[in-house]
This record gives sequence, structure tokens and C-alpha cells, in this order.
Amino acid sequence: WDPVNGQRFLHSGQQQSQHPYTRIGCLFNHRSFYANNQASDAVASCRFDLDDSARWKPMSEEAIGAALTGGPTPPGCLATLSAPLLDAVRESNQFELRLRAAVAERREADGLGATQWDEELSFCLTGALAGYEQERLHGVAFANEEFQAAMNRLVPDGHTFRGYPLQVLHRDPRRALAAALRSPVGREVVFCRGDGCGCAPGLGWCVTLSQPAPPGS
Repeated sequence: WDPVNGQRFLHSGQQQSQHPYTRIGCLFNHRSFYANNQASDAVASCRFDLDDSARWKPMSEEAIGAALTGGPTPPGCLATLSAPLLDAVRESNQFELRLRAAVAERREADGLGATQWDEELSFCLTGALAGYEQERLHGVAFANEEFQAAMNRLVPDGHTFRGYPLQVLHRDPRRALAAALRSPVGREVVFCRGDGCGCAPGLGWCVTLSQPAPPGS
């Protein structure tokens, strides 16, 4: 089963098993933890006899108990993890603020006036972002129905929702905006013009809610 979304898969021990996993490093439940000690961690060639300690190395009960209760860890049982070098939440928030400024500046330079930001729309996009990230990591999509329901509630009658997902490997908002503008869809979103146009950029997203402008505007 997938610990991220709870989806369960059956493994038949054959190549045609219907699951997306090709390698396995460990097996665990709420009581036990086994590390794969076989020559290959390919699922198709693994033997799943957990009583064979040569193939599956169990974690000691003391280490598992310490992990579950938060008690002192026996020496040598668990490695010490280094602290993260970046505060991901702070970096994400700062990137979004800088991206907002870059989008607003570019829209104003193109004669679109002041940009309106929709905070409620931005909040609703966080679920979609999480879903896309998990789908990219694990190959399984989730929460699509909830996102569609949120958009149906949020988008006013006569308005349209447009979104452009973008993945970047840096923290430069101007480079991210330039990458979005190289796509026709991205340009349509950034330069959206209409009555009651609202924008909501996020880490990897730029979207608009707009109502078509009246003729001649």
C-alpha cells in the first residue's frame, strides 16, 4: 500500500504485477521494520520470507519502541539527521511575493493597470499543488474532485478559470515568469484582460479568474 494516499496494491511475485513499484528498500507496519538485505532490491526478484534474516534485517524492538514513544534511542540504532539548510515554508512564501511583484510589474508595463490578487483562490490552489507534486512523485493523483468542487464554488458565473502549472529548479521569480511567457498558455494567463480579473500566483502556478471584457475595451 502507498503510505501517502492509502492505495493498496497486490503483488503476485511475477513481472505482470499490477503496481507501479519496481524496487523495495524496506517493509514495515506499526510493529515491525525490515530492511531489504538482498543482492538486488528489484521487486520482481525479491524473496519475501521475512523469517530469513539474511534477506530481511529486522530493526530491534528497542529502537522501534523508542521511535514510537519518543524515548531515548539505543546507541547505534538510528542515524542522526542533519538540520535542513533552508526553511522551505519561508522560501516558498518569499518566492511567491517576488513572483507577484514580477507579474504585476510586467502586466503594468503592458498597459493592463494594477493587478488584483485573489487570496481565496490562492489558498484553494495549495491543494492542487500538493496533488500535482504527489502525482509526480508517486504516479497517483488524488483530491482532484475536491479541487474541482472548490473551483466550481469559487468561480463566479460568467467567469473562466485558467491555470498554468510550472516547475522550476531555482528561486528566481523573473526566470520563472520568463519561462511561463514562453508558453502560449502561460502568456494567456499572465496577460489576461477582462472585467473583474483576479490573479493568484503560487509556487509553480499562475492563474486568473476573469470575465470577458466588453467590446471595444
